[in-house]
Amino acid sequence: VGQQLAFVVAAFIAAMAVVMAIVFPAIGWAMYLIFLGLFLYLPFRLTRRRNRRAAEEERPLTDEVKGAGHGFKAAGTIVHFLARWRVITLPVVAVLAVLGVIGASKVESGFEIKDFFSSKTGFVMSLDKLETYYGSGGGDLDYIFVEGDLTSPQTLIALESASADIAASDAEFVRDFNDDVQFNPSAVTVVRLATESEPMRAAILTATGVEITDTDGDGLADTPEQVAAIYAYAKDNDVTNNDGVTVFRPDQTERFLFISDEGQATTVAVGIATFTDDKIILAARDVLDGAAAAIEPQLSAAGVSVAVSGGAITSQDSLDSFLRTMLTSLPIAIVLTSLIVFVTLFFVFRNFGRRMASILKRSARYALISMVPILLVVAWVYGFMYLVGYKLNLITAMIAAISIGVGVDYATHFTVRFIEEFEHEPSRFPALRRAGEGTGGALAISAATSMTGFAVMATAPMPMFVTFGVLTAVMIAFSLLVSLLVLPSLLLLITPSRKGAEREEMIEQVTRGEYEYEPHSREQAFQDQDSGD
Repeated sequence: VGQQLAFVVAAFIAAMAVVMAIVFPAIGWAMYLIFLGLFLYLPFRLTRRRNRRAAEEERPLTDEVKGAGHGFKAAGTIVHFLARWRVITLPVVAVLAVLGVIGASKVESGFEIKDFFSSKTGFVMSLDKLETYYGSGGGDLDYIFVEGDLTSPQTLIALESASADIAASDAEFVRDFNDDVQFNPSAVTVVRLATESEPMRAAILTATGVEITDTDGDGLADTPEQVAAIYAYAKDNDVTNNDGVTVFRPDQTERFLFISDEGQATTVAVGIATFTDDKIILAARDVLDGAAAAIEPQLSAAGVSVAVSGGAITSQDSLDSFLRTMLTSLPIAIVLTSLIVFVTLFFVFRNFGRRMASILKRSARYALISMVPILLVVAWVYGFMYLVGYKLNLITAMIAAISIGVGVDYATHFTVRFIEEFEHEPSRFPALRRAGEGTGGALAISAATSMTGFAVMATAPMPMFVTFGVLTAVMIAFSLLVSLLVLPSLLLLITPSRKGAEREEMIEQVTRGEYEYEPHSREQAFQDQDSGD
């Protein structure tokens, strides 16, 4: 009862520390330190003192027991079989690992609208209809942003030149029924309307005293002063056509033309014909960058700055940045996880009373080999994504980090159990079998419950959650499989078999000279338990 109550109190303090760390960080961290002191450091010190006193009094702390006499028999059998035939197991796993890496390298990144909404919803169906019946469909608005003194007619001609370059490209921009690229209005639009509209020219003359002329017939006002007068008028008045019909109100004009005493800003804006497709977005961005680079020399003399941006470009940059961060943080997570496993194994080996040099060497060796299954899980999960057609996005990219967290648990549990079982065993195989039946069975049950919980997400209405649930369940399954089917063979590679006098002495201790030692027999692995000793 006391232990159960202690567990409840420890869980309550840990939960409160997490909550308070979010709401009141100072209090939360204080509670966290209290938790570490009461439930980790204090038990550690008390246990060490008890062990020291027991050693001084030469009394055992516990009865030595060789494994558990029950568990998941099938897991132990499979672990033993594949480890025994590791000359076949490991090459097959190596081939599957290479295939997983190849598949993972081909996974594409990007968002799909269908990741957020079911394909049966009216929103997604309407988008499909839009792309079917309205040319190339529609996506986010992207643009060349131009800021500075935009009163020079040559600047306006350069902006039109950029539009022409974009329209002549093969990139997939939004087009109308005539297959013409659709551009949003810009400063050029306002100046052309004002130059061609007799009512506007008269109104500007009255308001500013500047007469708008077009002596060269290019549809643009002749001088910077005239263009400036058009801007000043359009800032507070309607832009009308030659028939006096309002085309843009001032609140509409300010959406694409910023006017101030210091200068102006406008955009050459066009829609990219996708919301998420990286290939289309990158191709369109190359065109916008090229058009901006082509006109920049013509504008720099006027003190005009040029930049390319937009919704699709920003989203694609954000996703790329996230993925680059993921690729950078993944090795860091692997290194930190390896260090944690190393420390864990260090204390495991220390309990056996070995020399420090041997403890450090073995801890490092087993820590590194325990990380191999985790890397396999990451490769296979992304290889699975390639096979089923999933894309990398802000949700699916997290699977790599989760794979490390889950995989290290399974691998470390099995590794520690094997080390403990082999400490007093002549052969490695009985230790592997006991670890498979005991810890392997527990891991299998744990994985089954976790997979069931995440598989429930497959019924979620949002496809992205469905994808996350499926991938997490698959990742847990892979973590279990590599820990039971691959890790045992790897452990045999780094664990030298006992030979000579040491092996004979341990066989004598195990059999007591009553029977022949058979390392590949299940009865041998659980001989003490089956005999009732």
